[in-house]
Amino acid sequence: MSKFAYLAIIEKTKGSDFSVLFPDVPGCYSAGKTLLEARLFAEEALAVHLEGVRSLPVTRSLKAILDDPTVAEVIENAVEIIEVPFLALEAAE
Repeated sequence: MSKFAYLAIIEKTKGSDFSVLFPDVPGCYSAGKTLLEARLFAEEALAVHLEGVRSLPVTRSLKAILDDPTVAEVIENAVEIIEVPFLALEAAE
């Protein structure tokens, strides 16, 4: 995983849109009517959520996230797990 990217879990439950959860970024969520929309909105949500943050949240490995009991229910409904770059930092480098 690159230094300025976070793993996001995209899930779909019956009767809902696709929802996006960032296990390493508390409070950062997104959604989309389609899987593509969910992916695109995830990048925007992460950038807005972390804008102005003094200290970036620590990223964990995929294994650590999969082993985390607090995200077990989300993992059960996961459609995919993606790496989302924190674009604001990459642009500044």
